[in-house]
Amino acid sequence: MKTKKAICSIVILSFLLVAASSGIIFAQQNKSSLSGLWVVKYADNSEGTLFIEKNILKLKIPAIDEIKGIVQESGTYFESILSDRREGINFIFGYSKGNILEGKLQERAPCAELKKSFKSGIVVSGSSCQLSFTAVKK
Repeated sequence: MKTKKAICSIVILSFLLVAASSGIIFAQQNKSSLSGLWVVKYADNSEGTLFIEKNILKLKIPAIDEIKGIVQESGTYFESILSDRREGINFIFGYSKGNILEGKLQERAPCAELKKSFKSGIVVSGSSCQLSFTAVKK
């Protein structure tokens, strides 16, 4: 009789431990480290904002207003292909370092939108142009 009670107690305890650990695992959904509001400083010292929620990115750029895209991240690397834009700035990528992002905006040459929006800091390489930015989490 004592062995049945002991076995029953062990089984019940095991179920409780599994249930508790499952609850903890499912309750703590991994929130992206990119989520939130970021203050962006571009290479020409102009400023904007970056807002990321779930996997949606909204970037405010001087003279353009807001660009939207879907952001993907892998470890510290992130990228966003701005699929609703055929011309102009169409790719954003970079690395997160805690509460700081270091990245680049990219556009195909001749880079009309980057040149319209930024006074300096545009790097032309082959068939594309890039502009560096940093962002600090607000």
